[in-house]
Amino acid sequence: MLLLIIKVSSPNTIQVVIQEEHVIHIREIPQVYTLPDVIMIIILTTIVTSSGLFLFFIKSPKREISLDSSTRFLTENERRIYELIKNSGGIVLQSDIVKMSNLSKSTVSNILNRLEAMGLIERKRRGPLNIVILR
Repeated sequence: MLLLIIKVSSPNTIQVVIQEEHVIHIREIPQVYTLPDVIMIIILTTIVTSSGLFLFFIKSPKREISLDSSTRFLTENERRIYELIKNSGGIVLQSDIVKMSNLSKSTVSNILNRLEAMGLIERKRRGPLNIVILR
């Protein structure tokens, strides 16, 4: 690492001038990077690397959904289904929702699609059954 810092802080850049197949002159161009340049490169590299590691390893907290504000925009049937799931302990079979709500299978399925799109519920397929879970 120290060798790398020394090489970066004191590079040897040369300029070769060639005219009609003859070398006219060769000269060294000193101090391509000054010490403040090297320090700035090291600092910025450290910041970018730290930021990348932070974003890679730190998990973002799950977004909490305020149920009062989310359910405020539900239709009557959507609210009814949502409350039915909530009162069943937050997990219920889709077929049981159809039985308890006295709504058709397609109506319940459409309502559950909308609730799932809003992020209020999650459906998991287990064989021929759908399990509905509150988020």
